[in-house]
Amino acid sequence: MFPGNVGTTANISLDGVNVTCELINGLYIYQGDIILTSSQGQSTKGAALDVKSKYWPSNKIYYNINTSLPNQTRVTQAINAIEEETHLEFTLRTNEPNYIEFIYDKDGCSSYLGMIGGKQEIRLADWGTIGNVMHEICHALGMLHEHSKKGRNNFITIVNANIIDRYLHNFAEYTKSVNTPSATEDLDFQSIMLYSPYSFSKNNGATITKKNGSTYSVQRLYLSQNDIDLINQLYPPVEVTLRDADNNEYPTVRIGNQLWMAENLKVTRYKDRTTLTIYSNNTAWSNSTTGSFCWYNNDESHKNVYGALYNWIAVNSGKLCPDGWRVPTESDWNTLIDFVGGNSGKLKTEELWAYPNMGALNNTGFSAKPGGYRYYAGGYGGMTYGADWWTSTSFSDEKAWVVGVNYISTNINKYNDFKRNGFAVRCVKE
Repeated sequence: MFPGNVGTTANISLDGVNVTCELINGLYIYQGDIILTSSQGQSTKGAALDVKSKYWPSNKIYYNINTSLPNQTRVTQAINAIEEETHLEFTLRTNEPNYIEFIYDKDGCSSYLGMIGGKQEIRLADWGTIGNVMHEICHALGMLHEHSKKGRNNFITIVNANIIDRYLHNFAEYTKSVNTPSATEDLDFQSIMLYSPYSFSKNNGATITKKNGSTYSVQRLYLSQNDIDLINQLYPPVEVTLRDADNNEYPTVRIGNQLWMAENLKVTRYKDRTTLTIYSNNTAWSNSTTGSFCWYNNDESHKNVYGALYNWIAVNSGKLCPDGWRVPTESDWNTLIDFVGGNSGKLKTEELWAYPNMGALNNTGFSAKPGGYRYYAGGYGGMTYGADWWTSTSFSDEKAWVVGVNYISTNINKYNDFKRNGFAVRCVKE
C-alpha cells in the first residue's frame, strides 16, 4: 500500500508487543498491506488474531462493492473460492452495522486486521488479482502474514542486507503468536499469506530464503490446506440447534450450566402454529387481550438485529419458545446473573450501543443488543440505550419481572413492569 509514499515510523502495541509500522495519510500500515488502529490491542493465533471480538459473529461477513472498483468479478470470485472451502457466509449488506466495503485505491491493496466494527475498507488496485483479493479478505478475517509467525526462524532466513531500509520492520517476527493448527512444517510455503522471497528488495536479491539459502515460489491462486484449516479453526461450523415456528434459526451459547439463545426471539406464531397478533396502532396495542408482538417503531427491518417485542400475555402462554425451551423464570435469570458476577459487560455486544457502553466485552457470547421496548400506551423507547427481557415470573396482576442492561452501567437490573408493555424475549434450556 502507498508504494511511492514515505511515511513516518510509528509504534503500536499489539497485545503488549511493540510493533513498528508506517504512518501514511493518517493510516498505520503494518507489513505493507495491513491497516492497524491506533489502539489495536490484539493478539495472534497461528498467523491469525486470537481475539474473539475481532472475529465475524456467526461466521457471517456482510459486504458491499463500491461502484468505482474496476473488475468487480474478482471480488465475487474470491468470495466464492473462500466460501467453498470454509464455514463462512458472505452476504451483500443491507443495513448491517459491521461490514466490508471493497473500494478502489490506485496506490495498492490493503485491509484492516479482523473485524474492527462499523464500516471497514478493503482497498484494491486495478492490478489486484483474485488471489490478491483473497489475501486481503483473509486479513479482514483476522489472518496475519505467514512469515511473521513465532518460530519462523527455524524455517526461513530474513536477509536484512537486501531489504529497503525503511521496510525492515515489515519482516519482524511476532513473538507472541501461537502456531496453530499443526502442520507437517510450522511455516507453510504454500500459504496465500506468505510474502514473496523478493518482497521489498533494494537490489533484486532475495529478502527471505529457506534455511538452506534457496528461494521458494509464492502463490496467489488458492488457499493452501493450512490456510483452510486455520480459517476453519477460527470459524468452526455454526451449529444450528434451535428453530422457531416460523423456521427462523438461532445461534445458541452455553453459559455455565444453561443453554441460551444468542439472539432475541423473532417468531410471529406460537409453537402450535397459531398466530400472534401484531399491533402497530397504539390504542390497539394498549388494549390488547391476546398474545401480541410488534417490531420496534413498527419497522420490520429491526427483526433480524433486535428481534420482536412481546406483551406478557404471549410470554405467559407457555407456547412462545420452541419445544424443549422456555421463557426464563426470574430464577433462571438469577443463575445467569450470578455466573457473570452481576457484570452486564460480559453480556453486551461492543457494537450498536450508545456511548460509552460501559464494560462491553461479550465474552460469554450472549450478545445483548440495545433493542429498546414499547410502552403499554404504545410509544417506543430505549433503542441503542438499553436491552430488556421478560421473565415468565409474575409480580402482580398487572406487573411481571423484567431484566435489563444499559449503556452507562455494568449493572444487571431486575425490576417489575406492566404486562401490557413490550419487551424482548430470550429462551433458555438446561
